[in-house]
Amino acid sequence: MRYVKIIAGLAVERSKMIYPEKIELCEVGPRDGLQKTTKHLTTEEKAELINLAVEAGFHEIEFGAFTEFKEVSSMSDSGDVFQHINKKENVVFRALVSSANAIETAASYGVQAVKISEFASERIHGSIDQKINVIRDACLKGLECGLKTYGSISLPFVGPEEGLIPYQNVFRLVKEYVNNGVQRISLGDAAGMATPRTIQERLAAMKKDFPDVEWVLHLHDTWGYGFANVIAGIESGITSFDSSFAGLGGCPFIKGG
Repeated sequence: MRYVKIIAGLAVERSKMIYPEKIELCEVGPRDGLQKTTKHLTTEEKAELINLAVEAGFHEIEFGAFTEFKEVSSMSDSGDVFQHINKKENVVFRALVSSANAIETAASYGVQAVKISEFASERIHGSIDQKINVIRDACLKGLECGLKTYGSISLPFVGPEEGLIPYQNVFRLVKEYVNNGVQRISLGDAAGMATPRTIQERLAAMKKDFPDVEWVLHLHDTWGYGFANVIAGIESGITSFDSSFAGLGGCPFIKGG
């Protein structure tokens, strides 16, 4: 009974928070939700799901990915999926990309918005120095192709092997994005291991060091922290989040992610 009272007390305290009138959601189910499913949908089925998301009212949708990594081979038809989507002028159809070559491929299909993604953990896809070079080349290619270019950092909070990710890793990647003109950056808890305290402490540092960046939170519920972390993000002033239909999703580069 005491536990219930404690929880109720916390709920009362939270009710005093002044929450924003509006939260922006980007539907990433067509990419994050489908990249690890055991059954691969057809190009037409993927496009239909995206069209339904448009009808539901989403103004930003991550429809697929262009990448050389075999772990996300389920996204290999993203160019064709894009061709099947019912385009609307007020909807941004964004692709996740992993390199300058991937951006060039995306642009060849007529894609107009991309999100460059890199890991803050050095145990996935190389060192921070290597990733800085990838970000720089990709940003330049995005500019050359005339695309809206966003940034993303996976594992900016906690990694499954190293624990708390060094803040300097995240700082250096964000700085490279900013130096190359990217002002909208997503922080993705791909392992689902971040806690509300971790979220709030790291966001406070990020917002202090990069006050002009528009932050987006991409949270996984792998270990049951998802909803609590959303609340922590909102209380930290975040008003843009990624969402995934039916709660699908997971990182193919993380065991159990």
